[in-house]
Amino acid sequence: MVIVMLLEKLSWNNVKKYLEANKRVILVLGATEEHSDLSLCTDTLIPFEIAKKSCERENVILLPPLNYGISTWALEYPGTVTLKTSTYIHVIEDIFDSLIYSGFRKFFILNGHGFNRSVAPVIGEKVAHVEGAFAQMYNWYDLKCIKDFALKNNLTLSHANWAENFSFTRLEDTNRGLASSNVTVPNLIQNIKQIKKEFKDGHGFGSLEIDENQINILLNNLVNEFSEILNKGGYIEKSSTY
Repeated sequence: MVIVMLLEKLSWNNVKKYLEANKRVILVLGATEEHSDLSLCTDTLIPFEIAKKSCERENVILLPPLNYGISTWALEYPGTVTLKTSTYIHVIEDIFDSLIYSGFRKFFILNGHGFNRSVAPVIGEKVAHVEGAFAQMYNWYDLKCIKDFALKNNLTLSHANWAENFSFTRLEDTNRGLASSNVTVPNLIQNIKQIKKEFKDGHGFGSLEIDENQINILLNNLVNEFSEILNKGGYIEKSSTY
């Protein structure tokens, strides 16, 4: 029986044995783009951490994350790496062709970056004519538990604010506090120099950090919810799928 569920820890024979009884697989879609003073890989690190803890609980194979997404808007911030939308679509198509050929049929996509949602129809097209196949795409920041958490604590989700400020995305142990009251997230489909001019340091509005115990509780809640999705084999009423 396969114990370690990270694909990089498995041989092809491990996967062959796994597929005899289990057709589920998790793919994390991330990005490499500015997140103010947080890691450039924040949009990958968060969903991968959730998926990693969940796959250990539910014995589901987790693929290496796709670290690059559609991030043209942030190119004025050094370190941002983007794929063209057309390139990204082709990458997703090739990944799914490979997985389907291997024998996977139940696809759970955990996304960490908004623009990546554009490939949802492409994934749907890939599984539409494969017998027994289905895919569910979740944005970690749309899971019910984080919406409930924000509402309960009177917090607003925004780019690079408290909601993305975990111990594994944080680069320095600093007191981030509150964002400036005049911070706004600009239109991200305009000239990139204008985006940088408006977005400045690159974080959204609201609190930039919350109590460490609270953010750890949130992480645990996110893992619980995604684990339940895997356990039930698909959509559960309290979660967003798009």
